[in-house]
Amino acid sequence: MTMKKKRTGGNPARTSPSPRANLELLAVQIAPLLDSIKAGNASTQAWKSVSRVIGLTTDASAISQAWDVLHEKAFSVEADAEGVSEFINVLLRNRATPFQVLFELDGFVKHHVDASSYNSFWHNSEQRWAAMTSPGPVQARGEWNVRSGQAGDACDRLAVMVAKTRQEHFIVTAWIFALEHLADPAPSKMPALVAAFQANPVTPAAVKVDALIFKIDA
Repeated sequence: MTMKKKRTGGNPARTSPSPRANLELLAVQIAPLLDSIKAGNASTQAWKSVSRVIGLTTDASAISQAWDVLHEKAFSVEADAEGVSEFINVLLRNRATPFQVLFELDGFVKHHVDASSYNSFWHNSEQRWAAMTSPGPVQARGEWNVRSGQAGDACDRLAVMVAKTRQEHFIVTAWIFALEHLADPAPSKMPALVAAFQANPVTPAAVKVDALIFKIDA
């Protein structure tokens, strides 16, 4: 399939620190935030300090690791609303944020906020993809894996997002993600997901051809 191994994203014109430097810098900022969360006094400034570093990070793996450590704490009842809002916004703004993080972020936001707030989040997400000049990064299997037993649900959620979006780069990135992470563990769910890609009026021809090949091969 023509698009299965395509991996693009970020801004090649930017000079990025090494992945190790990214991780070390994030660790320096995350450690005191975790300590303050444990103590029950995490401040807006602590969340913003972490967000500031994430915003400067150009390594998708480092961003993914920060998300893994912080996402459940960000959506806890005790979380600082202003600081967490900045955390969410910087994940949306950073073009190096991998698709997996954005996909999981969408699910957490949808589950924890009211419909109006989610619609605002979706609008910001659409603006993010509109500003992209290429598909976003997708982590390979091994770097990120769909949780056991959740591939079917992931297909259903992605189908809804694909039907709703009007951003071409989102669709291309989502298709790469689907082939990499969902096609094997959830084959029974893939026809509906493929149909969502085919039905969207902004799906590029290359994805539609790839989707047709996938249907024939399935």
